[in-house]
Amino acid sequence: NVIQQVLGCFSKSRIGAVAIPYADVKKSPQLNQVAPNAEHVWVTDRFIGTAHAVRKELFLSMRGYRECYFHQGEERDFCLRLIDGGHFVGIANSDPIHHFESPKRDTRRMDLFGRRNDVLYAALNSPGKYLLVDTIGTTVRGLWFGIKVGRPFRMLHGIALGYVAAIRFWRYRIPVRGTSRHLFRQLQKHGPLKIEAVTTVACLK
Repeated sequence: NVIQQVLGCFSKSRIGAVAIPYADVKKSPQLNQVAPNAEHVWVTDRFIGTAHAVRKELFLSMRGYRECYFHQGEERDFCLRLIDGGHFVGIANSDPIHHFESPKRDTRRMDLFGRRNDVLYAALNSPGKYLLVDTIGTTVRGLWFGIKVGRPFRMLHGIALGYVAAIRFWRYRIPVRGTSRHLFRQLQKHGPLKIEAVTTVACLK
């Protein structure tokens, strides 16, 4: 019933994509991407690729995911650009998707591309006045994460790849508005908000 349940979430014209509840069943029965309640339409900062739906015409008009990310991080980039275009990521009140992670996941590849694409994300999207602080912040957080998990050199390698990629793909830079950046960060920091609370934000076109 998941598809039928999710389709109803697009009744609001501002909802451009939907994050669907899911569980990584090999790790835990805990559900992710869950709305606080079913009484309101809730908006979040992004969806996880394994459990989402998106308006086809909107996805195509935005030219989909940026291929320069290659592996990891494309959802966050897409959702920020979606918000900058005046749309939101809603959270579905639906049955959950059961996600069975591949046993062949390569953590080295994930570390490298994860940090690479963090830097690339900042370079391509950050408004001019925030570009330096976002890039430095991303670098510091990536290094700190590497120290915490005991893989600092791998993370440093990924960050270096990110700066190389930022130069290579600089021509694709289309900075979002400051209000879009602010809303995205608020959703990321404070969790889902009611759609009524975000439709008044000045970032909407």
